[in-house]
Amino acid sequence: FMGEAMLFDAVGEADGRVRLGPLSWQSPEAVAAGPVKLAVRPEAWLVEREGQAGALPAQLSKCAYLGSSFELSFDTELGTIFVVSPDVQRRYAVGERCSLRLGWHGLSVVGP
Repeated sequence: FMGEAMLFDAVGEADGRVRLGPLSWQSPEAVAAGPVKLAVRPEAWLVEREGQAGALPAQLSKCAYLGSSFELSFDTELGTIFVVSPDVQRRYAVGERCSLRLGWHGLSVVGP
């Protein structure tokens, strides 16, 4: 059911939060404290302007307009991240610096 989700090494915390680099996500399910794997679907990423506090700095490396969405690739400290954005009103430019955040859907803790 996860489709093309990316798996990341993350850290579960006692309060149910999951930390992925500078990002934090509140899991709706109980999460064991310690190392976990976080599956993140391409639609779960939120693209914001550069320099947002608590966000993941990113640089756009590829951009494809598909009519109803954009397929974007970003270079980050976590590696290359593939994003599908429904925001077709926004204009993207390769080389642009942005910030990425985790949304509230399309994420799942899949194991330690």
